[in-house]
This record gives sequence, C-alpha cells and structure tokens, in this order.
Amino acid sequence: MKSRIFVSCMLAAATVATTVSPANALVIARVTRRGYIIVDEPEAVTPYEGRVPTGNTQDTFQFIADLTRLIADTPGAPRGRYLAVMQTSNDSGGALAFYLGLINDVRGIGQTSPINNRQETYNINSFAGSAYPVTGFVWLNNYNLYINGFSDFGKYLICTQEFGHRWGTFVRVPPQPTGNNFVRDSGVDTGVPTDASDDASVDDASTDGGADAAVMDAGATDASATDSGVPTGPMLTVNQLLGRQTAHWSYYVHTEGSPMEGNNWNEIMPGVFRAGRPTFKFTPMDLYIMGMLAPEDVPPTYIIANPDTMGQRDRNGQRINPGSTPEFGDRNITIRGTRVPFGMEDIIRANGPRIPAAVTVTPTRGDGGVPSDAGIVDPRPSDLDVVWVLLTTSDRVGDRLVRDFDRAVDECADGYSYATDGRSELIPRVTNMPPTPDVVTPDASDAASNDGATNADAGDGGSEPSSFTVGGGCGCRVVAASPSSGRSTIVGMCAALSALACVAIRSRRRRARA
Repeated sequence: MKSRIFVSCMLAAATVATTVSPANALVIARVTRRGYIIVDEPEAVTPYEGRVPTGNTQDTFQFIADLTRLIADTPGAPRGRYLAVMQTSNDSGGALAFYLGLINDVRGIGQTSPINNRQETYNINSFAGSAYPVTGFVWLNNYNLYINGFSDFGKYLICTQEFGHRWGTFVRVPPQPTGNNFVRDSGVDTGVPTDASDDASVDDASTDGGADAAVMDAGATDASATDSGVPTGPMLTVNQLLGRQTAHWSYYVHTEGSPMEGNNWNEIMPGVFRAGRPTFKFTPMDLYIMGMLAPEDVPPTYIIANPDTMGQRDRNGQRINPGSTPEFGDRNITIRGTRVPFGMEDIIRANGPRIPAAVTVTPTRGDGGVPSDAGIVDPRPSDLDVVWVLLTTSDRVGDRLVRDFDRAVDECADGYSYATDGRSELIPRVTNMPPTPDVVTPDASDAASNDGATNADAGDGGSEPSSFTVGGGCGCRVVAASPSSGRSTIVGMCAALSALACVAIRSRRRRARA
C-alpha cells in the first residue's frame, strides 16, 4: 500500500450526508466520569455494531453527524470542539488512528483547506452534516491500546500525535535557511495581523501573509541573517522538513524525539549522527505551531541534508528515507550527512506569520488534563475541550467497561499533558445529568466487557514513561485532496502501522519472557 492516501471531499457526498435521513442512530448507554459509552439504538437500520466506519469519508461523516446529533439532543451535554472516539471492536478498518480536521482558523502553519489547497482556513462541517461546529474528529481505535500492553504506545504516541495533528506538521522551509532565531526587531513579521490580513475566521479564502506568498521570496537573503550576511549550507526543497505523508517531521530532522516524529539526533563527530532515545515531548517548534510558545522562545534546530544511510533499512524493511518511522532507542542507527540549521526566522519567512500569534504558555502541573469530579475551573485557551466517546455493543456494557474507559481517557490526557510539558490539557466535556436511554443497559460480566484489561489507577498528571519498548510509528492522519471520483475514500495514511503494532506486541512479549 502506498504511504500517502488521499481523502476526496466530494460535494455530492456532503449533500448525501446532510440531506437524507440518518441510516444509523445511536443512544447513550452509560455516562461516565469522562465521557459517554454509546451503542446502536434497537431499531437502527444499519447498526454500527461497535465499529467506527473509517473505510470512506461519507460513512465517517455520517457517524459524525449521528454522534453530534445525539450530543445535541442530550440535556446538559456540553458541545466540545473535539470528538475523540474509541471502540471495543478490534476491527480497525485498515487504519490505526487518525485526525480528521473540520475547522482550521490558524494561518502561517502550512495547513491548507481540503477543498482549496491555496486557502489556509476552512470549515467543512457542512460536509459532515454535524449538528454543531466540530473542530476535529479524533479516531483512537480500541480502548485497550491505552490501558493494557500497548499503553505506552497509545499514551505517548497514538493519542498525543493525533491531537498534535490539529496543527501540524506541514511547515515549509526556505531553500537556504539561515538557522537564525526569531528577533522581534529584525524586520521579520512579528505575527501581529495587519489591516490587510487581520481576519483569521474560517472560510476566508484570503492567504495574505500565508505560505504561498512567503515562498515567492523565500530565497531572499538578509544581511543580518548570518555573520557573513549570506546563508550557508546546501539548497533544500520547500517540503524537505516533512516526512511521512508530508504531515510529520522528516526522519532526518532533529526534534529530540517529538510525537510528530523526527529523531533525537546526536552529532557524535562532525558529519556523523546517531539516533538516541526520544523525549516523547513536542519540540519547541511544535509548540510554536500549536500556539503555545512565542517565536522568540524557540531555539534553532537542524536537518541532516545529503544523508548517507550506508544501506541501513527502517523497521518496515525499506531503505531509510525521510518518511521512515522514528527510532526509539532500541536500534543503533548512525548516518552521515550535512547539518543544516533552521530557526524561527526561516519558518516565518517560508510560511508567513502565525495568525493568531503564538504566545508562551506557562507550564503547569495539574492532573494531566483531567478535572476533579467537582469539575475544572477556568481552563486556559491552550486547553482542548474534548467529548470522549466509547462505541460498543449493548452486551459489553458494564461497570468494568466504564472504569476502563475512564482510565483510557485519563492515560491519553496524561500523555498529552506530558508531551506539552503542561502547556495544554485535554479537558473532558460530559453532562452531569444521567440520560434515560430507550434501551436497557445490561450489566455485562467483566469477561464480556473487557478482554483481559487490568484495573490500574488513572494517570498521575503528565508522568513520563518509565519504560518504552514499542518498535516505532504512531497514529495516522487523514489528508484531503481534490476529488477524482464520485465516491469518497478515507483511510488513515499509515501503511506501516500494522507492522509497527506487531513490533510493539513482540517487544512486550520479549520483556515478559525475560
């Protein structure tokens, strides 16, 4: 399977999704401390049967429409901007996980509309037929990925990366970066909107100050750029910082091991680089893209240009390339190449200023984004309000499933808090009013409700991984493109993930035998 798979957002599909009566309908079986356990209504024409439809865009949009309609019709249910959905079925539909963006209101981060790739901001909720505006749909697959043998893999990579895809990674780079940090009086645009580009609302076709305009003069040199006044290093292509599906950092970018990929490179001698263990934290440049770190607080980093991998292969048996999955410290990978620094001045020159401007958010250590039972007070603008959902079947619903679902949410929130260093939290939005569903919710046995899950405590608020043995990769992102056929298709763009999951299983088993 090709690594890059496109999603076609068809107007015809949107019309079908928004004008016909829903073929499926959902009901809330249980309200938990963190979210909702939902099942098919008894008279569903085409029941979901515990599986989120991820095979094509139209079916996924129909699910979003059904889910938002259920939330909108539930008394007291908050309408969170993000929908994060897990399931009890092991049928992944060909994708491990993905983020499907419905709204982007940020310029200067390389993200473009699925309808018009020259437009940075967009709102495609009308395509999904959602009952209220949703910024992003996050599909996280089986809840056991976050509480059992896969818990580190899910907590620090899948969940964290998928929420990170709200903003990145899509930034461009000038052909010859200077490697300079951002200085507000250097003549580089500060990111403060001007009269010509102060409207960052969705559905605005303008790209003033955006990536396309910036690339036009990305090669211009500034006498203050370097000591000599001339950029140094080899020429780069505009997308050279990007790796898998042009939606992750390149394998050759030094990110200290970000959830958005790249590697934690160490230059052990001039021109020789070794991949070390990752931090699993968003790099400072990630945090700028996410709006949580001001450009002047982001240090330069580098990419390894003209790499010589000496015939080494990645975890999928392919020659190491920009789209290879990162190294997690259990392989001794050393390559040769040219270190090319790039800094925030380069990112802003190539992509335009970030609008709204990024500001440095003070890190805090709370409870990993999970409010107390009494609720959370005054969440920060950087926090994400999330409606958490577990899709299952009626026969699996029971007290243990409730506990394990809440624990899976806590683990995701803990991993995200750790990755942002407490600058952003995932805030669960759930009604305090128990619903009265039309179906009787059975009290399923432990064996039926959870295939061998353990009952451990929830995450402790941004805790770092004590050990990490998974073999690579992380969640997939959905990317939209111009339509080429009448039927929309949607597949999480991560051909390697099944193999990576197998590596994770083998790693766990090896440790268990030891």
